[in-house]
Amino acid sequence: MIKVLVYAYMNQIYSSSKIEEVCRRDINFMWLLEGKKIPDHTTIARFRILHFAPCSKKVMAEVTEFLYKAGEISGEVIFIDGTKIEACANKYTFVWKKAVDENLKKLRKKLYALKETEGIEFVHGARSRKSMLQKSIETLEGYLSKLKEYTKKLHICGNRNSYSKTDPDATFMRMKEDAMGNGQLKAGYESEENYSGLEAKRQLAYIKPSNYEISKKRKYKKDIGRAENMEYDAQGVNREALLKGRV
Repeated sequence: MIKVLVYAYMNQIYSSSKIEEVCRRDINFMWLLEGKKIPDHTTIARFRILHFAPCSKKVMAEVTEFLYKAGEISGEVIFIDGTKIEACANKYTFVWKKAVDENLKKLRKKLYALKETEGIEFVHGARSRKSMLQKSIETLEGYLSKLKEYTKKLHICGNRNSYSKTDPDATFMRMKEDAMGNGQLKAGYESEENYSGLEAKRQLAYIKPSNYEISKKRKYKKDIGRAENMEYDAQGVNREALLKGRV
C-alpha cells in the first residue's frame, strides 16, 4: 500500500477515490499491487491516516537517502513544502505596505506645510460659522487621524508587503491558476516553520515557478516561440556585428 501511495503522489494523484480508480485500470498500479485485491477508497483513506501519516517523514528520508546514493540528487539543494492556503477574506481588501509608506510621507509634508502657512494652533472653537483658520484646523485634525491610521497599518504589516483588512493575519500572494489559466492574487497563509528552518541552516529558499510542471513536458520544451527554448549563438552575434561594421 505504501508503494501505491508513493507512486500516486509522484504522479500528482492525491484523492483516495482517484487512487482506487487508477488501481483498477493502470497497469503500473496493478504491478505494484502484485496481484492483491484492489483496495477501495475507504481502505486507502484509513491506511493513509492510521499508518502512512505517522511514518511519512521516515519514508521520505529513506527515499531521499536512496536517491542520493544512486546519484540522482546532489544534496546541495533543499526543496520544502510551498503550499499556500487561501484565507477567508475579501480579495479587494488588501493593504500594500509600500503604498501606505508613500502616503505617510506625503501626509507629513502636508502637515508641516499647512502649519507653517496658517500658523495653526490646535484649538477647538464653538459651533458657529467657521473661519478659514477653523477649517484649516479641522483639515489638520483629519490629517492627524489619517496619520494614526497609516501608522497602525504599517504596524500590522510588520515585515510583510501586504495584509487583508478582513483578516490581518493573511497576506496577499499569487495562488494557483483558475480553470481559465489566470493567476489569482488572493489572501492566504504560508508555513513560516519551513522558512525559519532554512534560515537557521543558512539555506536559500526558492519559490517554484508557476510553469514548473508544464515546463517539463516535451511539447513545452519543443516550442521554439518561447524565449527559454531559444539557443544563444555567440558566433552568429559576432558575425552580425562584423557585417554591420563593414556597412
